[in-house]
Amino acid sequence: MRRRKLHDAEPLTMPRPKAAADHRALALRLWKASQPIAGSPAADYLAARGLPPPYPRCLRYNPRTIVGAGERRRFFPAMIAAVENDLGVVAVQRTCLDLADILHKPMPKPKIALGLLGDAAIRLAPAGEELGLAEGIEDALSAMAWFGTPTWALGGVERLGLVAIPERVKRIIVYGDRGAAAAAMLKKARPHLTANGRELVLRLPERHADWNDAWRVRRAAEAA
Repeated sequence: MRRRKLHDAEPLTMPRPKAAADHRALALRLWKASQPIAGSPAADYLAARGLPPPYPRCLRYNPRTIVGAGERRRFFPAMIAAVENDLGVVAVQRTCLDLADILHKPMPKPKIALGLLGDAAIRLAPAGEELGLAEGIEDALSAMAWFGTPTWALGGVERLGLVAIPERVKRIIVYGDRGAAAAAMLKKARPHLTANGRELVLRLPERHADWNDAWRVRRAAEAA
């Protein structure tokens, strides 16, 4: 029997789980059932975060969003963000809201994805030769307001090495959070982010944990 070399084999392709396809269908249904963000509690939430309108079209609002299943199923008003790749919406991220106190978290982890994110991102602006990447929507919008960089939210710093980067992008700016975990994830993702000769720049807030905190302090200082 001939010893088979590693490169003789084709990459292993796993069949797509039916559950993942079902979750994508649910995500698309939720996205289509949601309403424009303008004038909604989701807009109030972003404004309270120091982020004024207009807001990207990839953000919507749903007044009655299902979270959980079976006996644990609950309903929350939520900001709905489209998670997209080049083919369109593949998932959504739900940011559950407390209408009585818009900045209060109604649960310990109010940001919940629905669908398989894969190499997609929350594309808050079209990518140019320069593209910013941030962990969350609030940080990404803060970076765009501060620096003018078209920025995508990833839905988690661990996805830095997964997101698909358009060929036209020549410079990646990571608007990172402070901390060892974020630094470790960036180090792991560096080969992916610098592929095809792309330049990689890391920007960290000087005195704050994340970019939205820094942006809100800056706006407060300007208003004083």
